[in-house]
Amino acid sequence: MLMSCPHHHQSNEVLVHTFIEGLEPNTKILLDSAAGGQALKKTYAELFTLLNRISQGNPEWNGGGMKPVIQKTTGMLEVDDVTGLTAQIAAMKNMMNTHFNNLALGQ
Repeated sequence: MLMSCPHHHQSNEVLVHTFIEGLEPNTKILLDSAAGGQALKKTYAELFTLLNRISQGNPEWNGGGMKPVIQKTTGMLEVDDVTGLTAQIAAMKNMMNTHFNNLALGQ
């Protein structure tokens, strides 16, 4: 992330704090354990070194098992099953609301 947005205008401390606060609770516990205490009490340099060591030692880790959204073809996104079903249910609900509104208006 830091390499893709080098001009973010945020201090390193803010970036690390934001990153750690955005972690899932179980991942935050693992990071605290790897840091030998609360990760947020470490300096930026200590945390940056620790996070680099963790990422280099676990190249297959993708963020706690979350399935990323992958773009297959232009205009088509692959999403996880729950997201897909949620979108289908929302579309069906919208169609039903439109249908019942038309019936109520006598159209």
